[in-house]
Amino acid sequence: MTLVVGVDACRSGWVAVVLADGSFYDCRVYKHILDVVDDRDEAAVVAVDIPIGLPQPGGSRRADV
Repeated sequence: MTLVVGVDACRSGWVAVVLADGSFYDCRVYKHILDVVDDRDEAAVVAVDIPIGLPQPGGSRRADV
């Protein structure tokens, strides 16, 4: 079984959605990002969604352009 974890920040810390062989497997919230890695050390990939820059006046970011 191949596990892939997608992580994004949330109010409580970090939400991690886990896929097993391409299908939903689990979803948990962690207080610290390192807790995700510790709990899912068998994952083939851990992908973290991090914004690149903040919106500029006018609504776009340099990364979006």
